[in-house]
Amino acid sequence: MNKRKLMPNGPTKPLSGYFKFCAEQRKKLSDEIKNLSVGDQAKKFSVLWSEVDDSDKERLNKEYLEKMKIYNEEMKVYKNTDEYKNAMEEIKKKKNKKEKTKVKKRPNAYNLFMKEEFEKMKENQQEVKFNEAIKEISGKWKGLDDEEKKKYKTMAEEFEVGEKEE
Repeated sequence: MNKRKLMPNGPTKPLSGYFKFCAEQRKKLSDEIKNLSVGDQAKKFSVLWSEVDDSDKERLNKEYLEKMKIYNEEMKVYKNTDEYKNAMEEIKKKKNKKEKTKVKKRPNAYNLFMKEEFEKMKENQQEVKFNEAIKEISGKWKGLDDEEKKKYKTMAEEFEVGEKEE
């Protein structure tokens, strides 16, 4: 969803120092890079950026920070306008519509097991990092025998899938 279309009169976010540099280089080297793919252009700009003096990089980044301060002030003012409020309502409507029409997939046995184990961890008030929890749950799943896994497979088969809303 393009917010720029919904908020055409809103302030424009400034380009970072690097992206401003890329835009300048794109203009200077237009003949040289016109046949390159976007990925190859990005690689070329990256090499050129690494060759730029630190003072020039600092200047570009300083300009960016100054423009960001102005942008943030303009956004504070703009957020109080009716145009902004209407645009945000439109964005929410589109997002909600997309979520309503999304078809939910049936979870598999492993997903149901994971959900159950996460709930157990919450009940026991275990504070574990997400990655560590996944590893722990995965290990438990691998340790289950076929009979215990069958319980979750049956639950998955019986799981009702949400219908697509129109």
